[in-house]
Amino acid sequence: MTATYASKLHRSGKHALLAVADSGIVGKSFKGDGVQIDVTDSFYGDGRTDEKEVKESMKRMTMGNFTGKNAVELAVREGYVDEDGVTLVGGVPHAQFYDSGLL
Repeated sequence: MTATYASKLHRSGKHALLAVADSGIVGKSFKGDGVQIDVTDSFYGDGRTDEKEVKESMKRMTMGNFTGKNAVELAVREGYVDEDGVTLVGGVPHAQFYDSGLL
């Protein structure tokens, strides 16, 4: 079965934050080590995005927020996130990306 994602590109000036989560975790919250992640559709999108669309959005992001096994694995595969930068929040993989040349 092909993975589907919730994905939303947030723009502010020259910056673009891409939020990506596995579609199956939208509406859930995860806690661990003093951190809480709320996977809301208002931030991550509606959960109907395929991998090709996410990859296209990745080309336009200056920052990225990836939550869920498939979303994080895609970010690692595409070279935006190093495996060492992946954390678990409530057992769910989470990673962030910043284009340091633009910050």
